[in-house]
Amino acid sequence: MSHFDHGALDKVTKIFMEPNEAAKRTRYECPDCKRDVFVRKGSVRQHHFAHIKDTEHRCMFYNRNPTLDQQHKNAQFKLKDLLQRRIPLRIVRSCICCSCCSESWNITIPENPEVVTEHQFLFNGGNRRADVSLFGEIKTIFEIVHKHHTKEEDRPEPWYEISAEEINHLNLNSPFIILTCVRQKMVKTCIEKNKRDAEARRHLHETERERLRKDEEIAEKERGRLFKEIEDRLKEERRIRNELKQIRLVEEERRRVQESIERIARLRAREEEIMSKPPVNPFPILMRSGGDNPMMRYGSRRYKR
Repeated sequence: MSHFDHGALDKVTKIFMEPNEAAKRTRYECPDCKRDVFVRKGSVRQHHFAHIKDTEHRCMFYNRNPTLDQQHKNAQFKLKDLLQRRIPLRIVRSCICCSCCSESWNITIPENPEVVTEHQFLFNGGNRRADVSLFGEIKTIFEIVHKHHTKEEDRPEPWYEISAEEINHLNLNSPFIILTCVRQKMVKTCIEKNKRDAEARRHLHETERERLRKDEEIAEKERGRLFKEIEDRLKEERRIRNELKQIRLVEEERRRVQESIERIARLRAREEEIMSKPPVNPFPILMRSGGDNPMMRYGSRRYKR
């Protein structure tokens, strides 16, 4: 922005005037330092305001490199003048999450509007100060931004945030003005779309969760059936093992009984065999000849006695 674009305040009416609208005989003051300025309207250079020479006080408001605060202040007074003139104004804002959505508002400006700069108020537990406030049936706040945006929680709705550079480049002689709101926010259509998408995701999530719950119930029933089947099989195997064990015990007992029977039978057979033989003389017939048989000798002696 050229430094010549900065305007001045009419000392009587306090109306903000741009250099091309100012009259040479009207007295003006600098919006920054409040000292007297005059308008220069030549045929060579662009119309502009300048301070009356003062070596003690030097203000940079109309110099080549005004500060950001001075640019901010000029934008404040220019926007205030725009509202006081009741120039039809529309605010347009694009969505921060997409490039296809936007929304706009036509600003209703009442007759004899009350426009205040640096309006102080209480909001959300703190002292706030609005750059430009339009009072009417609806109080509208305008914030002017260079780099640092106003926090959303620090201003009541409706409020708009406009670039200082855009305001300073405005032509107030236009029959209709459109300004761009640079608030970092989604537009209503995107908010509603996101709500619908969130609702669809929630419904899908609930449907999926219900499906998983049913699948888990089916899986739980299947696990129960398998566990019962395994348990029944284990019981059957234990029963079969017990039966086999009993069978083995019975077979073992039967084998022992059979062996006992066979042993008894053998003993009886042996006994019968023994009984079937003739009895054996325990005193065999003595040999008559003596010889070497001691029994014969003994018997002979006994006989002799």
